[in-house]
Amino acid sequence: MSPNARLRSRGFTLIELLVVIAIIAVLIALLLPAVQSAREAARRIQCTNNLKQIGLSMHNYASSFGSFPWGEGPTLDTYWSALALMLPYMEQGPAFNSINFVFGSANVSGPRLGLPPYSNPRMPVNVTALTLRLNIALCPSDAREALTTPVGHTNYAASAGTVPVGTSFGCDGLFCKVEGAALYVNFAGAPGGQIVTIANVTDGTSNTAAFSERVKGLGAANNDAIDPQKPSTTYYFIDTTGACFANSPPAGMTWRDVVRTTYNNCQSSSTVLTSGMTACGAGTQTSMTALGTYWWVGRWFAGRYNHVMPPNSKFCTTGSINGGEHAFGTSSYHPGGVNVTFGDGSVKFIKQTIDPTTWWALGSRDGGEVISADAY
Repeated sequence: MSPNARLRSRGFTLIELLVVIAIIAVLIALLLPAVQSAREAARRIQCTNNLKQIGLSMHNYASSFGSFPWGEGPTLDTYWSALALMLPYMEQGPAFNSINFVFGSANVSGPRLGLPPYSNPRMPVNVTALTLRLNIALCPSDAREALTTPVGHTNYAASAGTVPVGTSFGCDGLFCKVEGAALYVNFAGAPGGQIVTIANVTDGTSNTAAFSERVKGLGAANNDAIDPQKPSTTYYFIDTTGACFANSPPAGMTWRDVVRTTYNNCQSSSTVLTSGMTACGAGTQTSMTALGTYWWVGRWFAGRYNHVMPPNSKFCTTGSINGGEHAFGTSSYHPGGVNVTFGDGSVKFIKQTIDPTTWWALGSRDGGEVISADAY
């Protein structure tokens, strides 16, 4: 064989090179979904651990004070969330100590921190806590940061029960007796304000949801566009003509009727909430804060959710955060459902295909429902 022939035989032909590249591409394509699945499994485990820590903190708080923390504070400048009150039990003692819980709406003449959407927002003395990024409040599966307000955000909210009403504040003789009373209630609104003890959870803490997760929204206020990545973070408008209520159901309707009606109205709603819509008992709606904007606020859009719509369903509202019907549920980027912390501190993965009536029952603490272990 000539020297030139031996030299030519040492290399690959173009066809051989293309075949090798094609094989490598196929192997990468086969391997990539497995890698992505493993990464998502790790993120879901981290999310579960966050909620377990929240559940443990919840019980440490209850051991110290004899009750669960409130779901929302009593005034505009003290709408502190359950997470804010539990900071010392989540190894966030310095963050808790940096908060001044005294300054409130009575001190109207001092300088104030301009955070949307409040016209009467918090004091600058709390800027350290308000701008804190709290890792335990963030689900790693929701890594996208589309919120524009430069403060600490959240993926976790406390259960406000099954009652779809903005003013479901506590146990005033009615809420304690209905299917839908919450584990985490507003401090004010009911006479004297209310908190919940373990003894008040007559359905059993293992059958009562306490915290869950939801995907953060877009922007800061006027979140009135469909989110192409997660449509369930978009607010839909419920037409409640003749059905608007505050602290009691409309005439002839029970609370369970209100829940079912709100569920059906939300399912059928195709109208995205925009500025200028007539709100339920509050005139014209001008803004609605994006979900998860503030970890330290107990309001519906940040610190609380209810059990009207199953996981990963629509978010619906009458357009008034202070009254009327709301279906502010749970959502996640985990395939098929969401993580939920129960009143006993356990964390379970709830499928988005759960029967609505079972989901409603898990939201109430004293409805007397019998829930089978294989129902969710």
